[in-house]
Amino acid sequence: MRNTFSQRGASGMLLIGVVLAALTSASAAPPQEVPASRVKHSIWKSTYKAPNGQNVQATITFNGKQGTYRTSFGTGHLYDIEYFFDTAGNNDYPWVGKIVGKWSLHGASGTFRFYPSSETLEFTGDWDFGNGTGNGGPWNGRFERLIDNTN
Repeated sequence: MRNTFSQRGASGMLLIGVVLAALTSASAAPPQEVPASRVKHSIWKSTYKAPNGQNVQATITFNGKQGTYRTSFGTGHLYDIEYFFDTAGNNDYPWVGKIVGKWSLHGASGTFRFYPSSETLEFTGDWDFGNGTGNGGPWNGRFERLIDNTN
């Protein structure tokens, strides 16, 4: 048994865990299994709380050690990204337990920490200005899809 992403083509539903034939119906395409390590090349829909208290929608694209997050008012950059895999309790099949890195947007910069769940395909996390003040806020999101790994 191993932990993997599974994506059902016809229904668009995302499932986590072991894919069983009983989960697919005759009208749905067979699920496609994708190793969890592919999270390094994926797109996530997210929301973070800005310093002014407003919720900001952002589409995150991870591309290895770098990435972007697109908002309605500009594109931020993600860099020095590290992925920490957790094998505890998953029969040694890794899942991303933590994603950390740095962000920059319009001259501001800081750090972020995301904690993805293999059960929900969502992450909880936070961001800050990286200056030790603790100023920042929550940043949460949900897996949308994988992108081609050209590296």
